[in-house]
Amino acid sequence: MTDDLNSKLDKIFTARAERLEAAAQAQQEAEVRKDSTLQEFLALKDALIRPTLESLANKLSDRGQESRIVETQDGEHSGGKVNDASIGIRFWTDRGAAIARGNEYPHLTLVLEKSTRKVNFFRSTMTPGKGGMAGGDGSVDLGSLTEDLINQKALEIIAAIYR
Repeated sequence: MTDDLNSKLDKIFTARAERLEAAAQAQQEAEVRKDSTLQEFLALKDALIRPTLESLANKLSDRGQESRIVETQDGEHSGGKVNDASIGIRFWTDRGAAIARGNEYPHLTLVLEKSTRKVNFFRSTMTPGKGGMAGGDGSVDLGSLTEDLINQKALEIIAAIYR
C-alpha cells in the first residue's frame, strides 16, 4: 500500500509541477509579447502618431488655437495608478488651459493596450463652464493605425468644441 500511495502522490505532484512550469512559461511568453508590443507602439508613436499630432497642432496654431502634445510613459505612476503608454493632444480653448489639469480640457488620447495589441482612443469635449462629453472612442489594431484615422478622431473633437 505504501508504494501505491507514494506512486499516486508522485503522480499528483509531478502533474502539479508540470502545470506550474507551463503557467510560468506562458506568463514569460506573455511578458515578451507585451514588451514587443510596447516597442512597436513606441516606434509607431515616433514615426506616425507624434508627427500627425504635431502637424495638427501647427495647423491649429496657424488659426490662432493653442494645443499641446502630451505623453505618458508605460508604467508611469499618476493619481495612484500605473498608466499604460499613451500620447495625445490637448486643445486649449482658453488661457486657463495652460495651468489646468489635462483632463479638464478637450483632448484626444491614444493609449496602448499591450495585452490585446490595440490602440484605444479616448476623447473629451469637456470645457470648464460649458460641459461636454468624455469617454472611450473605439480602438484599432496596432498595425492598422493611420494618419487619416487619427485626424478623423481629432476633427470630430475640434468640430464639437469650436462650433
